[in-house]
Amino acid sequence: MLTNLPVTLEIIPFLEVIQISSNQIKMIPELKAKIDSDSELQIDKDTVVYLDPQLDITGWNVYITFPSEYQIHAKRLYDDLKIGLKELTLIGESDTNIDLLSSSFIDLGTLFQWIAINRHPKVIVKIQAISKNTSIPALSFSEGPDPVGNDVQGYPVDTQYPSDRIGVSHLHVHFNENNEKVALRLFLALNKFLLDRAMPVSHKRVWYSPNGPHLRWSWDIHLSKPEQLSQAVSFIMINKPEGLSALVHARTHDFIQKNEWDDHAHRLAWIGEIDSLEVFDPRFFEFRLPLKYQKDISI
Repeated sequence: MLTNLPVTLEIIPFLEVIQISSNQIKMIPELKAKIDSDSELQIDKDTVVYLDPQLDITGWNVYITFPSEYQIHAKRLYDDLKIGLKELTLIGESDTNIDLLSSSFIDLGTLFQWIAINRHPKVIVKIQAISKNTSIPALSFSEGPDPVGNDVQGYPVDTQYPSDRIGVSHLHVHFNENNEKVALRLFLALNKFLLDRAMPVSHKRVWYSPNGPHLRWSWDIHLSKPEQLSQAVSFIMINKPEGLSALVHARTHDFIQKNEWDDHAHRLAWIGEIDSLEVFDPRFFEFRLPLKYQKDISI
């Protein structure tokens, strides 16, 4: 189901032409046979231009909104963020919102990690790029369901440090038959973009069947450092075509069923439009998919 390559990709500002050939992709034999026989997936002559987010984005506006009865939780989140980001600036504050400014592009990964593990699920957070490009979608933590149980994983009562809690973050993009080509181009371009910046990812995979709560076809990569997270998420924010849904969630160290639930229900942020995820029933996470449903891709 993958596109037949090579495809020409361009990443600004370097204006370099990236030739990616099919022998750079490792696939199970039956999947490669399908690719080779599917003429509709030929994109050899296509050219796609991708933007370097660091040239367009100068910082981040952080909008925290909440019901007045959760003000104490929002203020605690703000206090936690000030520990992780020393140059965070308070722009405005009321009984139902707190507006902040981070003037560093590279702070996005740190912002995500601190919010993911310290946010109360009733506190909504939106991170918006500061850019002349007003079409860049926000990174949004929406209101979540009540946590399973009532402990520190659902309702942080003390400051949680990302280095103590987060092992890795997962970036997912969902696609379907109609936008498979653009989704896989984006996958290849992002991996090349990170590799060129000496930030190769340790895991990258394309799924053509459900992956946990991800019901649609999808691809995912694992991001271990805040700088890598900043580059990857901002690249998707500025280059994601309409019709693709994207999200990033933290994966906490203790990989137990409850953490799988909390990581998807509370430590997840959407890039632009929201897709449907079955994250509201913890029983979904009582099992894991067999390995036969996983398709490995290495670049």
